Amino acid sequence: MITDEKLMRRVCDGDENAYRLLVSRHITSIGRYTMRLLNGRQDYEDISQEVFLRLWLKAKTWDPKSAKLSTWLHRIAFNLCMDYLRRPSQRESHSDLKESDIDAVQALDEPVNDVAQRFRQLEKLISELPESQRSATTLVYQQGFANKEASEIMGISVKALESLLSRSRKTLRVLVSSESSKAEKSSPLEKEEKLYAKQN
Repeated sequence: MITDEKLMRRVCDGDENAYRLLVSRHITSIGRYTMRLLNGRQDYEDISQEVFLRLWLKAKTWDPKSAKLSTWLHRIAFNLCMDYLRRPSQRESHSDLKESDIDAVQALDEPVNDVAQRFRQLEKLISELPESQRSATTLVYQQGFANKEASEIMGISVKALESLLSRSRKTLRVLVSSESSKAEKSSPLEKEEKLYAKQN
């Protein structure tokens, strides 16, 4: 398979076929990342398109010695998303995770009995994390970047990234431990049924 670096050289020469191949290769990852950072806002598609417009216009600014193409693209996406979220209209509709949000998650009536449902609830909790924690968690645990690459995308130190991940893990464990304990507990009716079964 032809490498990203070779394709980028062709893009620098104006090769549209090479550009289309790079877009098809990275569009899913970038689209997923922007959608998660923006909590599914419809504008994530426009921002994803802007990422690849900049790939075409600024291809010559990418240095393969300093970062992989995927890292570079995610860095562009991160900056565009942060600019979007800093707009006054978006800041009014976007709030950080509060204790009440965690309490609401803990108060869920139905225990999490299957992986799919647990995954959906984890996704929901991740979407409510503060912007920086959500980005760090998405890059490392959902996009598969190493800590060093994720820190480069976010423009922070590895130590700062690890601190963000530590805080987000603590929040996520609230959900996991809460739902696990609920699944292990039996309701009074279930206990009565078990006792009746033993007696009969």
